[in-house]
Amino acid sequence: MAYPSLEQYNQAFSAHGTLLADPELRAGTLAKSGLGLPLAISGGFALTYTVSTARGKFAVRCFHRESKGLERRYAAISKKLASLRSPYFLDFQFQP
Repeated sequence: MAYPSLEQYNQAFSAHGTLLADPELRAGTLAKSGLGLPLAISGGFALTYTVSTARGKFAVRCFHRESKGLERRYAAISKKLASLRSPYFLDFQFQP
């Protein structure tokens, strides 16, 4: 499966209110660069965008390169962290 490019993600995040499935994130404010473009932090196989809401800041991580078993790993991490209910970890939710 081909993933979107950085340019395609930035174009999509310019209208994040219609892009994201989570209602809280849809209503949030996207961090932008000095040029007014969506601010993406790139690393490894993903881009990370910051969305601020009334509850705080959220990181939205978007994959731009394939990695074997990636969705399965992130879903397992999400499930495990939710089960721990530890004050030492931030909330994490994987949304395909």
